[in-house]
Amino acid sequence: MPANNWVSPKVFRRRKIAFWVVLGLLVLTGLVYWVALPLLADNRERVAIRVAVCGAVNRPAVYSMERGSDLGMLIRRAGGLKPGADFFRVDAERTVLNDSVYIIPFRGNGGAAVRLPVVPEGLMNKELALEGDSLFLGKDGRELQHVSILYVGLPAVYVLITFYPELNRIQCTHIPFSTRFLAEDYRLMDLFFTLDIRPTLHIVEASLNLKIDYFLIQDRSGFISLIDRLGGVDCNLDGTYAQGVGVKPGKGRLDGFGAWEFIRFLDRQDARGLDVRGLEVAYDARRHRQQGMLRAMRSAFGELDTEDQLKLIARIGELFQTNMDRKFVLSLYRNMLAVPEFSFGTLPGYYSAEGDRLFFYPDIPGYRSLLKREIRSYLVAPANRKQRVY
Repeated sequence: MPANNWVSPKVFRRRKIAFWVVLGLLVLTGLVYWVALPLLADNRERVAIRVAVCGAVNRPAVYSMERGSDLGMLIRRAGGLKPGADFFRVDAERTVLNDSVYIIPFRGNGGAAVRLPVVPEGLMNKELALEGDSLFLGKDGRELQHVSILYVGLPAVYVLITFYPELNRIQCTHIPFSTRFLAEDYRLMDLFFTLDIRPTLHIVEASLNLKIDYFLIQDRSGFISLIDRLGGVDCNLDGTYAQGVGVKPGKGRLDGFGAWEFIRFLDRQDARGLDVRGLEVAYDARRHRQQGMLRAMRSAFGELDTEDQLKLIARIGELFQTNMDRKFVLSLYRNMLAVPEFSFGTLPGYYSAEGDRLFFYPDIPGYRSLLKREIRSYLVAPANRKQRVY
């Protein structure tokens, strides 16, 4: 007798619903796999774009750049600026777009009247280097061991990092990008993009009368990769930044891209026009964010286990352009592991507008006085100092 295959309408409806639910889930899974994942992968991969630059650059041409690159990175690819480039009128932080042409302007008369800055051969303030006036004399009168590094975060972040093994501390001094070290009409940022790193380093060390041993240069891609390899950073998001980008103020977790946007944020309301007071407020606020980011990066690095820290150090060549060799970096890393004390500061000085140009004039004697006072305070009881900001 044949089996009864009859199914009630109620059971049939349930099976039909189950069939469509399963089919819908399969379709949704396929959409995620074929559509969403490739889009997410694009955000992780380096996508090339074609961008042209001409005018006051050394090698005008069409270049292949990574998507998200800024104009400062493009100018570096083009061999830097020619003498006489009007970099005051260039937004080096602007993100370049695919199939676009960027013209770097000259100053009046094609920049012909502007000379290339003269790089000093030795110390500019030799009277400050007299015997007994050294910043780095210990309690017994001998020279303190120290290593100085000039960090350049393209295009506008310049920080002098000095490591004192005997004092068990690291000092970070922010140098405003508009600092005028020479008589010529060049800011620090103009010097770097015109002369490149080594002449700029010599000018900075001659002006400050301090020996600088190494340099670190980092662009947008390297910075974002570094933050992502740290697993993100915890930063205090100030009210001005939070209001400007539409987020909640207070402590927040930032990935590489978010950290990049945080340190480059400039309140356009404060920086409206070329009002010196407004620009000072905007630049000072941004410097505080950048110093906060340095603290957050240090904290995130300290939270990694030793193996991950060493892996990150081993890939320094991918994250920075530097004249340090890997052996020295590892040696520096081992010494810095035991350094609990950081201090953060800004080169003292004042802003001054000259026509439509804004310069920062450094107070070199004041800077040296601050350093002396700071170093001598650590000679008293270096083991019990808190993180300091001057």
